[in-house]
Amino acid sequence: MEAHVADVLETLDSLGIERADWVGYSFGGLVAAAGAAAHPARVRRLALLEPGLSLPPAMCLQYAHEELEDRSFATEEEAIADMLSAGTIFHAPREMLEEEARTNTVRGADGRLRYRYSRPGAIGAWSELAGPPPPVAGAPTLIVLGERSWVEVDTARHPDARVLTVPGGHSVLWDAFEETASALEGFL
Repeated sequence: MEAHVADVLETLDSLGIERADWVGYSFGGLVAAAGAAAHPARVRRLALLEPGLSLPPAMCLQYAHEELEDRSFATEEEAIADMLSAGTIFHAPREMLEEEARTNTVRGADGRLRYRYSRPGAIGAWSELAGPPPPVAGAPTLIVLGERSWVEVDTARHPDARVLTVPGGHSVLWDAFEETASALEGFL
C-alpha cells in the first residue's frame, strides 16, 4: 500500500501539485484513504466510491484463488454475459459493458479474449484489501455506496463523512453514473 501511495504522491509532485482532492474507487478508495491518513496535508477533500477499506479475509482469499483460473471468452458478447452473470452489475447501460469488453480485452495467441490486467497483481491487491482499514483521515470525506453491493463499509468509523447510497451494486460508476457524478460534482 505504501508503494501505491508513494506513486500517487510522486505523480502529484511531478505535476507541481502540493494539495489536491483525492477520489478513489474500490481498491483505489483504499489507496486514497491510506494516502489521506498518512499525508493529510496533501489531501483537500477525499471521495471514496465503494472503497475496499477492509474486506473479510476469507472472501478476499476466495477472490484471489479465482484469479488463478483462466477466464477467457470467445467473443465480446460472451465477456458481457460473464459480467452480467456475476450478479454485481444491475443498472449499467449496455453501451458501457460493450465498451468495457471492447477496450479492456485482448485476443491471446489461442484466439480467446482475456481482460487486460495483471492477475498476480490482482492477487496482491486482494491481500491488501483483507488488511485492517487505514486510520480515518481528517479531510472532508464523501463515501458513495451501492445499495446492492458486496462491499461493506463501516460508516460508523467515519462519523463526519457524507455517506450516499445509490442504486445498484459495486460498480457505482456504471449502475448509478448520474447519481455518483452529481454527488462528486456537488462535493468537489
